[in-house]
Amino acid sequence: MSFHRGTWLAIAMGAVVFALLNLHAWRPGIGGRTDRNNGVQPDGSELELYYGWPACYRAELLRSDDPGMGRRVLHTAPYYLPPYSEGWVSSRYVGWLAIVLDIAFALLSLVLLGVIFESGQRERWTRRARIASLLIALVLVVGYWTAEIVSVHL
Repeated sequence: MSFHRGTWLAIAMGAVVFALLNLHAWRPGIGGRTDRNNGVQPDGSELELYYGWPACYRAELLRSDDPGMGRRVLHTAPYYLPPYSEGWVSSRYVGWLAIVLDIAFALLSLVLLGVIFESGQRERWTRRARIASLLIALVLVVGYWTAEIVSVHL
């Protein structure tokens, strides 16, 4: 079965969107330092970074002695580079189950996108395409609902 050019373009665009959603921390948490040294809270900033969609597969806590680090990130958010050179990673958690869920979610979404665009290009929905679309959509909804359960947190 060969796909039309428009279908391949839609699948490629969908892959780019999923890569952007999963390889960038879109929800940074910014605030002052919460750790204590000898009972004293030091000056500085903390930055919480959460990677992945729909499940968060990596969570990092960056600390810095610079109190302005958070402000600089907010000026360019949501498009910023994590300031690893300005601070240090205090903690990092990776969830392999969340990685598997994100990859499965992306692949199933791309298959669904391919079925929808190809059926539209051919101007007919076969019985197999309708059933496959409904089953994939159901699995995607269940995956989205369970994403928070397998996500990692700080």
